Amino acid sequence: IQRMSDEAINFVAEIRGKYKDMKIYPLIFTGSEYVRQELIRAGASLCFIMPYMPPVLSGELLCHFYNNKNYKIIPQIVYFLNSKGFDSSFQGFYPLCIAISMLLNSPDKLNGSITDFYRELADFINSKYENVERNLRTIIRKAFKKGIVINNSKPLFRMKNKELLLLLTEEYKGISKNPF
Repeated sequence: IQRMSDEAINFVAEIRGKYKDMKIYPLIFTGSEYVRQELIRAGASLCFIMPYMPPVLSGELLCHFYNNKNYKIIPQIVYFLNSKGFDSSFQGFYPLCIAISMLLNSPDKLNGSITDFYRELADFINSKYENVERNLRTIIRKAFKKGIVINNSKPLFRMKNKELLLLLTEEYKGISKNPF
């Protein structure tokens, strides 16, 4: 095991040396804290000791990958959306997570123009605001086809993006205040 660990550590160091800005996420199958610390010291961005359930792993990666100084994706939002039936493979899932985080930090963001909100979200994810709007419409359509219901609301196919964002944010707030 030590030889394999040394090879992994050297590999991470080599990759870090060649690609300074690359995010490196090794998955290891040993519970050795020493190996984890050495991988991080060699240049790993984050190290996961397996096993991880796929939704938890994808949530952790999403949060680490997209967080910046202005907004943080809260891992519990990823888990909340997964529990509602939203799959992380849905186009628009990540912008939806970020949008909910933004609304938790500044609930009044949707009081103004929805287009201004799309533009801010698009800037955050390095996209065009038109793509953000379309991705959110796509996630509503996929959620409707999957039979997802939010707070006994009207059918999703009749819901506007703004309504979906407000409903999900409010439901998440309610759950996060009373987790049990």
